[in-house]
Amino acid sequence: MCSDMVPIEESINSSFANLVTIFENNDLDLVISLADANAEKSLYHSSLKAMIGIIKAALTLDNVSYSGFTSDPTQKVINILFPPSGWHDKG
Repeated sequence: MCSDMVPIEESINSSFANLVTIFENNDLDLVISLADANAEKSLYHSSLKAMIGIIKAALTLDNVSYSGFTSDPTQKVINILFPPSGWHDKG
């Protein structure tokens, strides 16, 4: 394990605390920024950042590929389910 990685217990507790922020103030951007701070060093934080980014994109009807929160394999699946000219663009 790399020395700069967040220990697993700290990673779980910290990402859970970040997630609780949604229920406290309903601010998805804040949760994304909190998770982003440790996303490079914690699988839990990077997953939380991706999940909340997708939820935010779905709630705001933004193009998920534009949100920039997903990995390449996840992005391919998302683009299949929600093409760039998705259902919400059609009048």
